[in-house]
Amino acid sequence: MVLPRDVRQQMLRKEWDVTQAQIASAVRSNIKAKNQRRATVNNLGKATRMEEMMESAGKKMMRGLLLKRSTTKEVEKLQEQVKEAEIARKQHSLEEQMADEYLNDDEVPTEDDALDEIEAEEKEAEEEAKMEAPIAPVMAKENKAPIIVAEEQDSDEGKESTEF
Repeated sequence: MVLPRDVRQQMLRKEWDVTQAQIASAVRSNIKAKNQRRATVNNLGKATRMEEMMESAGKKMMRGLLLKRSTTKEVEKLQEQVKEAEIARKQHSLEEQMADEYLNDDEVPTEDDALDEIEAEEKEAEEEAKMEAPIAPVMAKENKAPIIVAEEQDSDEGKESTEF
């Protein structure tokens, strides 16, 4: 509720025994604080820029004198170390799993052993493909159903075709 100025002053004088000089000094101090807040808001843009520039210059000088890195670069370096640690941890856990799988064997396979196994499997697959090369699907003339015809290679009578 808003009270007129005269009513407020009469209440203060009668109920609180406040003098006119005390009321005037309180009003002046309120006006002074209000003006200071206004000045702070008006000067905030100018002062903030200068303060930030001074802080930045101070940080750069300290970094230069103490040979420190900026916090951004330190954070990036730490993140790289975390990634490397994660990779090493995963590598270690995979090696442990491989060792557990081959625990019954006397030797733990190496990377070269794995490559040799892959090459041997590829050679076996190529040899099997060469052995199966003479077998080809043929369509029957009458009902057009596929028939597989194989040529016997070790036969004494020459090459014969057999239907399956």
